[in-house]
Amino acid sequence: MRFTGWRNDVLNTFKKHLDQWGNPQVRQVSPVRSTEDSGRVVSLTRFTVRISARNPVSDRYAEGSSWWLPARHYSRLRQPPVHLRGRLVADHVVDRVRSPVFIELCLIMRDFFGDAVPVRQLADLTDEDLYEHIVFAGSLQHSRHEFVARPTPELDGTAAAVLRRLSTGVLGDTSLRSPQARFTKDATPRPVHVTDGSARTDKPVGALWTSSFLPGGTSMWQWGEGAEFGPGRRLFTTTFDPTGVRLFTIDSPADYEHLVRRYPHSSEGRARVHWSRAAEDLDAVHLTVTGLLTAQHVPVRTPHGTALLTDWDAESTAWLHLPADLRMTPTPP
Repeated sequence: MRFTGWRNDVLNTFKKHLDQWGNPQVRQVSPVRSTEDSGRVVSLTRFTVRISARNPVSDRYAEGSSWWLPARHYSRLRQPPVHLRGRLVADHVVDRVRSPVFIELCLIMRDFFGDAVPVRQLADLTDEDLYEHIVFAGSLQHSRHEFVARPTPELDGTAAAVLRRLSTGVLGDTSLRSPQARFTKDATPRPVHVTDGSARTDKPVGALWTSSFLPGGTSMWQWGEGAEFGPGRRLFTTTFDPTGVRLFTIDSPADYEHLVRRYPHSSEGRARVHWSRAAEDLDAVHLTVTGLLTAQHVPVRTPHGTALLTDWDAESTAWLHLPADLRMTPTPP
């Protein structure tokens, strides 16, 4: 795409704040007029810039976002991009389908706070309360007639407020933290042998599963455990050294697409991850809270077919190989 005049100025300014993302492929630059700036009536132009960019350090992808610039000053952004642990947090994503989990969460937030969800009130929600709302939104797949990704521009403001809230605190931490939580009947970890399983879901069969702890000590799999397995299994604290783990993190639909493209497997007309091949290079795959919210149930197109991440249903880590120093101890009630 070629840019002239103001578009070229915007593009150059935008790129200055994207050094770690290499050379972004800019898909759209368009102006939108606005008269609001921190309560003062001034003339501003919002440039909606769609990008697809790869971080050459972490080999991860980012998409999206709209940035505000004063109409007469292209030299600096009013709101520069926010970088958190190697990912680009978009202020507002345009022209994309939204996951049904995210849609349901936005509707829940509107029920609580009204159509205009203030960031301040979202900040008052604890990590435990917000995460429980996310899990509940995901559980509605079992009661909704349709639970599919779709464009919802009417929810853009609410979605942007939710993403800002997720960028703070434990829920915005994309790292794999030790200790992890694991529900099981046996304190001795079973051997892990990963196979590819059915085409109906994209999960590694035979993996060992853990999830992170919330600040109050609750496992992020707590609600799924009660619904799927009942009270028969015990919660264990799982410790390990995360520094040597060969980890792939799913924090967005683009991350999941990259994983499918890297380890493609096509069957029954669908693309998915070839998990046994992934296990040759990776020890674990971590679905973050943001990944759970934005990537589950979002179809991604690849040269091998359309892939769909389903049935993870919680922030979680699928272990394809166990760390040698992994230890499990009963978690106190």
